[in-house]
Amino acid sequence: MFPLRPSLSLILPFISGLCLLWALPQWKFLAQLEHRLFLFPERFEPGTFFPDRGLLQDLQVTPIRFSHESSPSTALGSYLIDEETLDIIDLSPEKWAYFLQVIRKNSEGLIAITAPLSWTHASELALQTLEHQISETPQLVIGLDAEFNNTSAPLPPFLENSTLPIHHSLFPQLPEIDFITHPPSIKAPLFGISTIQGFVIERDGSELKIPMLVRWGDAILPSTHLAALLTSAQITVQELIVDPSGYLRLGHEGPILKIDPQGRAAFPRTGNNTRSASQILISPEETSPSKILLPANAPEELRLLQTHLTRALAQKPQNLSPYTRWPLALEITLLLLFTLLLQARRLWLTLLSIAALLLISTTLHQWFPSSPLALTLITFTILPRPSLRRSPPHKKEKPLPPSEKPQPSPKKAAKKIPKKSARKKSRKHTRPKKKKRR
Repeated sequence: MFPLRPSLSLILPFISGLCLLWALPQWKFLAQLEHRLFLFPERFEPGTFFPDRGLLQDLQVTPIRFSHESSPSTALGSYLIDEETLDIIDLSPEKWAYFLQVIRKNSEGLIAITAPLSWTHASELALQTLEHQISETPQLVIGLDAEFNNTSAPLPPFLENSTLPIHHSLFPQLPEIDFITHPPSIKAPLFGISTIQGFVIERDGSELKIPMLVRWGDAILPSTHLAALLTSAQITVQELIVDPSGYLRLGHEGPILKIDPQGRAAFPRTGNNTRSASQILISPEETSPSKILLPANAPEELRLLQTHLTRALAQKPQNLSPYTRWPLALEITLLLLFTLLLQARRLWLTLLSIAALLLISTTLHQWFPSSPLALTLITFTILPRPSLRRSPPHKKEKPLPPSEKPQPSPKKAAKKIPKKSARKKSRKHTRPKKKKRR
């Protein structure tokens, strides 16, 4: 293990980032985090672009451009149930059955009745006759009036088929309801909430902010605007696509609607012409294929429903170049290069390499995950920095005074005598003395 110790700052960060790179498709919350962290130029233009995220685990985003421009449509018309209409036909259940039959014979698309079909005292036979006519009209939307009394009442059974597949946590600020003012006397293919008592529609200059979504407990219901859009696009509530960033898409090929955290969409306040519903009875062949029936006291947002539907349905999405992931082998190579750059231990170089990698990826319409880079950097930072082992510096000893110097023993002193001096001394003693000459 000792030889591996200097390489741990390279091996451990790279392995941690590699494991996270491998686990991205399996962990849904991690894929959601990647989608939030992924930045691309079209993301900063929310007014004209919609990010189609597809499947989270694929890490793919397709920007979609759409336009707000629309031209007036003659296929949709608004008809007011005024006094002239009531003079021709009283709106009892039997008369409504006949009225609906006439409408259906001269219609090809949406039929939206924004007022509830509710009667306190009505014969069962009359209601059955009306329900038969409703069952023959699949593209029918009926609006209901609601209010909020804070009673925690359960969702009525007749609204169960109109609930949207949206979790309430995605839009916690939606307007709430818990009571239907006039419960419908008949079943309908789709119900929408037309008005909410006590809820004020915000008017911002030339625009109206109209709720698209309403919450009843944990259930999400469509407003009459959204229910009419779903029916006009000929899709079910299950086909509604909700993007957490604040978009509603009517199917994979349908229009896109931007909403705020309160589930409201902005529509223009420009009016449209409303005609008397008596024309449907007098000259039905001259009426529009799709019809909106309004009560005489309909509020402004309902009177403008024709304009709002025309505007929303006229948006034609156009798919742009998608952002897809790099091949896995190239992702591993780039992660290894990033780990090698960390060994230089230069903060500016690390930040520059991350910015360059993300910028190049975005320019090439590729997606490099951010979480493996972050985990690699965190692991490298946590690891202890390797220290270089150095020999301790040599300390000079202070010379001792002569009195404290240790005296060598005689034997050691004798051993320290050089051999040459010892030989000279021995020769000196063995050489005979010369006699002095006289």
